Amino acid sequence: PDTVIGHSIGEIAAAHIAGIFDLPDACHLVATRATLMGQLPQGGSMATIAATPEELANDLAQHDGQVSIAALNTP
Repeated sequence: PDTVIGHSIGEIAAAHIAGIFDLPDACHLVATRATLMGQLPQGGSMATIAATPEELANDLAQHDGQVSIAALNTP
């Protein structure tokens, strides 16, 4: 392909198809990512919100650094 794109674990698949990682390295990266994610502490959560960072600034400030934007998806 001329262009590949991926999101989350799909980024690794896209990188493999683009020739950045060979298959063993891509598989190793997927397994390592899964292991690290499995070691995260319990109790975290994630939500999706259709808003800009500017629209959320006051709400985030009220939580004293305990809530943050993890990803900003754009068109």
